[in-house]
Amino acid sequence: MIVALIEEAVESGAGHSKACHTVGLAPTTIKRWRAAPDTQDRRRGPKTKPKNALSEQERASVASLMNAPEHSSMTPDTLVPYLATLGLYFASQSTFYRIARALKLLSARGRARPRTHRRPQEFKATGPNQVWAWDISVPQKAAREMRDRPLAIGLQEQVANHRKRLGSKALVVSVAEKAP
Repeated sequence: MIVALIEEAVESGAGHSKACHTVGLAPTTIKRWRAAPDTQDRRRGPKTKPKNALSEQERASVASLMNAPEHSSMTPDTLVPYLATLGLYFASQSTFYRIARALKLLSARGRARPRTHRRPQEFKATGPNQVWAWDISVPQKAAREMRDRPLAIGLQEQVANHRKRLGSKALVVSVAEKAP
């Protein structure tokens, strides 16, 4: 089945290795399957379960631990080290994440709302002198001079500059206000 699909893609003009990688197989695997008379998909997955895999009871205890009220707002990145400070080890962080993903526990944990992204307000200039901005970057020469001075003088200059620059956000000026 897969071999026939790859052969059809190659006949249509696709490259052999690109077609194989699109399906998720190595080109050598497809060549090996073509050599055999039976051209069916022979992937079988792992034959045995890993010896260190968690049992269903251990997976359930990890899930209940993540859902406990005192841990419900912690991510696995913070929960596993926290449990380690208490002398407890149940599973690795990646296993905690795997279990949480399987149980759909990775969305907003705890009472906190999920993060939202708001785009900053955009300004559109339709004529001259409508959008003004001020570049407050430090020139290279001034940065070099500050590096050669004692720290107290450099900080005083920075504080003084900062006070002057507090209002240095982009300003919007309409053309109507500028017109006489």
